[in-house]
Amino acid sequence: MKKWVIITLGIIMVSNQVPIARANSELTIPPGGYETITWTVRTRGRGLFGHFEVTNGSDITFFICNEPAFNDWREGHAIEAHAVMKDVTVGDYEYLATPGPTWYLVFDNTDEASITQTVVVDFHIDLTAPSIECSVKNNDVLSGTCEITVTAIDRFKIYSIEYTVAASSYPTSYSPLRGYVQNMEGNSISFNLNTEQMENGNYYISILVNDVSYNEQRMLFDFQVENDPVLSIVRLLTSPLVGAFILLGVVGIVVVQRRRRRVIRTTDSRHAPLVEAPDTADTTSAREPADQIARLEQAPVVSERARPREIEVAVDLRVVVFIIGALALFAPYMLVLQLDQGTVVIDAMTWKFTRSDSYWWFDFMVDYLMVVTFPFTVWRLALVYQMIRYFRGRSTRRTTFLLAVVAEMVEVTVDLVYTHVLFTGYWGPLLTIPTPLMLVGASVFLWLTPYPVPKTPFDDQPEPDKWWEKNTQQEVDTQSRPAGE
Repeated sequence: MKKWVIITLGIIMVSNQVPIARANSELTIPPGGYETITWTVRTRGRGLFGHFEVTNGSDITFFICNEPAFNDWREGHAIEAHAVMKDVTVGDYEYLATPGPTWYLVFDNTDEASITQTVVVDFHIDLTAPSIECSVKNNDVLSGTCEITVTAIDRFKIYSIEYTVAASSYPTSYSPLRGYVQNMEGNSISFNLNTEQMENGNYYISILVNDVSYNEQRMLFDFQVENDPVLSIVRLLTSPLVGAFILLGVVGIVVVQRRRRRVIRTTDSRHAPLVEAPDTADTTSAREPADQIARLEQAPVVSERARPREIEVAVDLRVVVFIIGALALFAPYMLVLQLDQGTVVIDAMTWKFTRSDSYWWFDFMVDYLMVVTFPFTVWRLALVYQMIRYFRGRSTRRTTFLLAVVAEMVEVTVDLVYTHVLFTGYWGPLLTIPTPLMLVGASVFLWLTPYPVPKTPFDDQPEPDKWWEKNTQQEVDTQSRPAGE
């Protein structure tokens, strides 16, 4: 009768959401028999805990199981029980059960065929949801690698946790970091979070905690990342994109300088005086010593209209196409600073980088390039073709430079009109800084390399003798002829 009173009391307490229902019961177990106390869990987070003691008799076996397992045990089958205690006279029990089925507290006396057992049971039904706490080793300002611990209190046994780390200001733009940790040893689980690859700012951790009975509990934990500013600089310099641009610039400078030195050596060797044989040296010096020395001392005049014929193309066209093409597609053309929020945006034709105090976002926009910016990209690709024409001698330096200016400023002008004219004040105070890296790269090839000149059909033909040179030669031959001839 008392056990039914306990069950009824438990049901009433569950229905009225009273925090804890307590009751004491005294069970009499006949020889070779058993007694049970049953209860039904109707909501998540509800559990059972208490204490029992055998006051008259010897030891008993205690376990907790659900109704199907209890029926299997009655039929003599092995069961999967919880909180099993064999051959004990006193014990404490607690268990968080899943909602739905009826659960049994079983007090077994089948080993004793002649002794009647008397058991006093302290029966508590916990109707409050178990609580958890999340703490960070040191404090809530993280730097480097930190240990985060999830601890359960009020008889909440943790089985596993699933966590998600995201930025507090703009979670949809920050790639969340997800993880799963499982531990059945105790009531706490710890995991390490490396913040060295995270930008300084405010973040949060969303944690889903599962107990041993698969009850779920959710929580949020806010924290702040403050890494050394040197790490941000090192991270920026060691990024693949910045490293590719630095390597590209170094290769371009080395190639241009080597080509330039090679052309200068070739030009100097062509201007050097020829060392003639001893038998002809006197004849040469007797002909035109003053004119020859004057021609050797005069430097060639290089200008836009008068091109020196002795200078060849100073760079490889493949290098020009590669460097200018890479700058046209991947070099950033504008830097935007949002002054009130500290957001930095770097725009290029194929990618976009956004960084604020709490998140950073890099997007490689292939679809955006093909659909939106393609008309403006054509101008930048046209510069590559124009550079080829220039180094083949089919265009002038001035025309090529003007096309580079137009190709660089078309997209910049469109963005300036879009941000400062059409949507004035929508993003707050903005500071827009153009970064014409493609124009700078084209200018390096246009002004720091020798001027290219195409080869004409008349370059290999010898220059005809002047008429005054012919008359002088005839007079010399006449004077050197003997008088008898």
